[in-house]
Amino acid sequence: MTAFLRPWAGKQLNSQNDILKTMHMIKKIAFISGALFGSLTVMSVLFKLLHYQGASVLLIAGLTGISLVFIPFYAKYRYDKTE
Repeated sequence: MTAFLRPWAGKQLNSQNDILKTMHMIKKIAFISGALFGSLTVMSVLFKLLHYQGASVLLIAGLTGISLVFIPFYAKYRYDKTE
């Protein structure tokens, strides 16, 4: 689980180029996961309004993905950007 949340774990970031590549990868993961899980959440709200089946599952998946994937990667990206 830790290796998933920290894909740069175990690597030595010696050069500025390595740091920029890592930041770019974190930024891509953050924004792609934010778009994906945000879309799932919005779609689940629409499904809830229309009383479709599977809306609860989509809502749980979307909110869980936002809280476990998007927020940590976005926080790491913003933290690294300020340094």
